[in-house]
Amino acid sequence: MSRSGHSGHFGFAGTHTARPRVFMPILYSGLKASTMVVMKIRYVNGAKIRNTTNTDFAGFATHVYDAAVPTGELWIEDYLKPEKDLILHMAETEKRYERRSFAFIRARLQKEALARGNPPPFVKKRERRGSLTIVSVDGAVVRAHLDPYFFLGGHDLVYSYIPKNEIWIDARNYPKDNRFTVIHELHERALMARGMDYASAHDYAIAEERHHRRKQGVARFTNG
Repeated sequence: MSRSGHSGHFGFAGTHTARPRVFMPILYSGLKASTMVVMKIRYVNGAKIRNTTNTDFAGFATHVYDAAVPTGELWIEDYLKPEKDLILHMAETEKRYERRSFAFIRARLQKEALARGNPPPFVKKRERRGSLTIVSVDGAVVRAHLDPYFFLGGHDLVYSYIPKNEIWIDARNYPKDNRFTVIHELHERALMARGMDYASAHDYAIAEERHHRRKQGVARFTNG
């Protein structure tokens, strides 16, 4: 689940994200010393967090976004460690332009962070699910070439770079955790297809996801 939309070469269907982002101060070497804020980077198992304290956790967070993150720390999902430079660029850009709209920030990152040219092959697997296709993709390629905010998964009613009737799932995430991302995206998309707005559909999808995490015995939620 990614974060907010905007128009552009690889545009988005709305002005929202699958999982809302926040502004995170960190140390970024490209800034002047007077603007730097040092934070401790901790790599975490995102699946465990989604099964305990925050089912909406995706990609990275600070205390501002997730109260479980100690003040002064930046948590990054461990499977994103090879993409640390991109994550730090994103987090610092959010902080630097925290008074600007998310559309502005995303456009800025597309200009600064996305690789030029066509992406290399990134589709790993396709699976039909009724009228939809579940597509397993290399999320690192998607983040580098299409959308730096692509985390966990997304679908065509939110992201215009995703073809019609497709749901994309990041193959770099933990395989056992991805089954719940599929449930989330299917539920969210079904509600939006019936006319529900994204924010409401996302909330219902989180509830559905939590239900299935409990039902399959992997969840130990600390917040109900």
